[in-house]
Amino acid sequence: MKVRMAICVIAFASTTVATNAGEISVFDFGIVSKGPVALGMNTDLSGVTDPADGSIYSAAIGSLANPAVSCGSGHISGDVSVSPSNTLLSLDLAGTTVDGTVRVDVPLMTMPTIDITPYKSLATTVMNLARPPAGTYKNIRIPANTNPTFNSSVTIQGVMYIQAPNTIHFNNNVNFTGVMVADDPPTGSPDSANYIYFNNNMTFNGVEQLPDTSDFTNVRKLQGTVILCPGFTMEFKNNLTSVDGVMAVKSLIARNNIDSTFMGNLLIYGEAGLDFKNISDVNIDLSTYSGTPPGFVPEPITLPLLAMGGLAILRKRRCAGGNQATPSNPSTCDWLRQ
Repeated sequence: MKVRMAICVIAFASTTVATNAGEISVFDFGIVSKGPVALGMNTDLSGVTDPADGSIYSAAIGSLANPAVSCGSGHISGDVSVSPSNTLLSLDLAGTTVDGTVRVDVPLMTMPTIDITPYKSLATTVMNLARPPAGTYKNIRIPANTNPTFNSSVTIQGVMYIQAPNTIHFNNNVNFTGVMVADDPPTGSPDSANYIYFNNNMTFNGVEQLPDTSDFTNVRKLQGTVILCPGFTMEFKNNLTSVDGVMAVKSLIARNNIDSTFMGNLLIYGEAGLDFKNISDVNIDLSTYSGTPPGFVPEPITLPLLAMGGLAILRKRRCAGGNQATPSNPSTCDWLRQ
């Protein structure tokens, strides 16, 4: 295993923290997860324009049986970072080449607060069919407990707003262009009741690729985010080709080989984490969009942050203008305070 080691100084829980290796933000990592990150054998995780984009941060405690980060006989172009209470015992990188640094004891970072309010009013068409027919669906809202199964190939454009609880099955190919958002599930609602499943190949095209028509005028302004479902598990049986923006889910599972390009961060909000079962070729490019991604609440700059090098963060962080998010919604963001 080819790695470089660094021990970081604990600062404070935030989406941006100061360490003796420099300031780091949630949005500096290609993959960020509350739970474990498991990459299959021979996985290649690479930054497209910057090797650092192929970096991983996990807040999982980890153990020998269930490492915070695992990758068998693969390659990671960026850093691998874990948080306090973790040790090298929570990493399983045997046979993996890590071009960046393995950072143990990185300060805890909270996940960004998500606010899907701007999208709700744009989902103007109710889709309440249990077996939707083939066709094109524009700016749809799926009421709670609809539990639709799309057996035919469909085209979805604009906003797809999922009210919870719901299980969504796509059993055929999906042509998706726009953004998928979902409510947080009710308290006590099981993961199985809040699930999005893709049986065949899937590509998420960004909102900028929507037709320039009145149906999508306001949606097209929200570039940089494609999935805001932090309370839903998302599973792909076959290939996930590309994701044109930030992807936020509770858990992400890929059953078969993944050959994907992500034009934004993968943010995993649940303890189950990310699990790519087989060989994966994952490319991440964080250079396409700038500023706080739509749907994320900017983090106010505080005096403690400025005292710990916040001005340097403002100069170097990818999100222009210092716009980062701060946890305020306990259903999605307080998990590191507990």
